[in-house]
Amino acid sequence: MARQRVHALNQSRLYKLGSKARLAAALELASVQALVALAQAGNSSYRAYTDSDGRDIQYPLGPMASCHRRLARLLSRIKVPDYVHSQKGRSYVSNASAHARGAPVAKTDISRYFPSTSFGHVQRFFSDDLKCAKDVAWYLTKLCTFNGHIPTGSQISNPLAFLANRPMFDRIHEIAQARGCVMTLLQDDILISGPAASKALLNNVLMEIRRSGLRASPKRKKTKTYPATSSKVLTGVVVSDTSITLPNRRLKLIADAFARATQGPTKAERAAAILELRGRINEADQIDPSAVHPRHRNLIKR
Repeated sequence: MARQRVHALNQSRLYKLGSKARLAAALELASVQALVALAQAGNSSYRAYTDSDGRDIQYPLGPMASCHRRLARLLSRIKVPDYVHSQKGRSYVSNASAHARGAPVAKTDISRYFPSTSFGHVQRFFSDDLKCAKDVAWYLTKLCTFNGHIPTGSQISNPLAFLANRPMFDRIHEIAQARGCVMTLLQDDILISGPAASKALLNNVLMEIRRSGLRASPKRKKTKTYPATSSKVLTGVVVSDTSITLPNRRLKLIADAFARATQGPTKAERAAAILELRGRINEADQIDPSAVHPRHRNLIKR
């Protein structure tokens, strides 16, 4: 597979589109009529359901799914700032590692990130940042939203949510930098570390989020500060001073998979558990290989 090209925003195929005909061509649609029909189909082009965790999912279907795949490719080529860790070559591990600095940490995330990223947020991006003509920006926004917000089950969801909210994230980054802190972003998780990462700084971040028409998570475990000396759980990784390791719950998942792999009642269940164990150990090795017990590692080697 060819390496995906990354370029400045003003080099995007979507930049300064001035007509529906050019938009249809950029989206690889057969005609302007096909573009209009797809926009008019709206919510009927999605399968909307609630998953087992109670989350509302909107999954594009048919021509809308094809259109979103094309849009996702175009949007993912737009270069994003270095503070973004939800991009190729970065991960939740690199995100947490950036804050293994022996410093205080402030963290929060956006509540209902995709449902809260509205038609207006998306239209502003296409109109102001990509400088599309007014009608083109409207059609793009119509294609990219379900019930007036970014859908939760589409390939465009992550890249578009960042781009639509980038002015807010850039301002939060500037707030952190002005105080000598490091700020990173993993999807909607905001982490800030440094001597000034205090409740006062976190309150400034929360006000910026509210000014942007969004809301930070009210959960105490998600919106909080840590003193420099404490162990911090940051995007699923435990950060202690300048080192990172696995949280206890991940170690327990490894131990549970090992138990099923050695004591499962059937050969099929033991085989499935070994596959799970291998995956969990591979994931653990990205964080802290020393945390994996040798007997767990020896089983998957056999």
